[in-house]
Amino acid sequence: LKLQFLYLIGLGGRCASVGRMVLSWARHWRAVSAPRGDVVRNKHTAVAHEGRMIVFGGHDLTENTYLQDLMVYTFASGTWAEVLPGSFAEQGFRPCPRRAHSAGVVGDYMVVFGGFSGESCLNDLYALNLKTMEWVGIAAAPGSPRPCPRGGQSCAVVDGAMYIFGGWDTSLVYHNDIWRLSCDFATRTYTWAAVEPKNPHAIPSGRVGHQAVAYGRCVIVFGGYGDGMYKNDVQMFNLDTLEWTQLAVDRSSPCPCARTYHSMLVSDSGRLLVIGGGDDENMLDDAWVLDLATRRWRQVPAGRGRPEGRFAHTAVADQRKVYILGGPASKEGNFIEFTAEDWDADPSLAHIMRRYVAASMPCLVAQLGDELPPRIVADYRAYAAHVSHDAERWDALFSPCAAPATPKPDRTPGRNVMPTPQHTPESQMF
Repeated sequence: LKLQFLYLIGLGGRCASVGRMVLSWARHWRAVSAPRGDVVRNKHTAVAHEGRMIVFGGHDLTENTYLQDLMVYTFASGTWAEVLPGSFAEQGFRPCPRRAHSAGVVGDYMVVFGGFSGESCLNDLYALNLKTMEWVGIAAAPGSPRPCPRGGQSCAVVDGAMYIFGGWDTSLVYHNDIWRLSCDFATRTYTWAAVEPKNPHAIPSGRVGHQAVAYGRCVIVFGGYGDGMYKNDVQMFNLDTLEWTQLAVDRSSPCPCARTYHSMLVSDSGRLLVIGGGDDENMLDDAWVLDLATRRWRQVPAGRGRPEGRFAHTAVADQRKVYILGGPASKEGNFIEFTAEDWDADPSLAHIMRRYVAASMPCLVAQLGDELPPRIVADYRAYAAHVSHDAERWDALFSPCAAPATPKPDRTPGRNVMPTPQHTPESQMF
């Protein structure tokens, strides 16, 4: 079986369609013009809404200043526009400059919470109407508690409620609490509620710079830094049972190293995509996918034009593309478009062959005739006829062969040295 498989993929130039199959699995990175091209930012926020990416605030690494600008990128046209302060209807409700805050889309509003102003941590709340692009006033409901001031927390929106977890404050406390925010935009009020897990022994350790995504009725958290340690654990909080669970990932395959201030997305099919991040000495240029069903990590092949490492950037997805903004060591690669055609699909080689060989087989038969092994043709015909066991037969045929190895980059994998002098971890957290 293994020899027959090698014969199939070793046909060389006589089967261009199989060659294209392999190329379609590669990842392609492309630098895109950044907003205010002279600004390299990090620790900002970016959200996607109705074909646009909305970017707010962050730290201008070029001028070493904090930002309160509002930039909008339209995916279809590939153009940026800045929402100028003069266009805000309610000037008094514009957030102050900040970084390491959190933002989530609740209905047609972007809700911004907390962060670091340069002098202190914040626990204020602002809402941006994404239809009118105006900041609107929103006040706490009477008697509503609120989280303590913090920065570097994670944020996820589930069923119209925004959940924040963790973060860090200027008293050097790493938080591990979780809060639920409910907004009533009709009355312009909001209510915070502390969420009490039912299994307190399983609450993850306090951390900052981690990332969270919503998947179903769960919030999934990966990585971060806290108590002197960088982390690469995967934690899940079930909003129905109110219980934390640390996912036991498959350790027989490689796993991403511990990191903080990476970006993370999740697909509808249950696959996490983690990009970059780092620690106090290194920026990472790698990307990883975790299949939540099999709990197995795999590293995304480097692909063409992979950019330098980055830290405290953002990533949003639109259809089959991922847009990564900020966090690099230089202006080159400040805004990257990442074509990730199959990051949310089954990566197994058996699946790829089942998906593509059916389309390629007529070309193979026409070009090779009797040279094609009869067993391959028989299995193809069984597959094409939708025989009930066709998938199992193809899995059996290709399972002895491992997935394509990750191409070796032309530099140390996953590492770029920070251009700035070494800092303590605490100096990087805000």
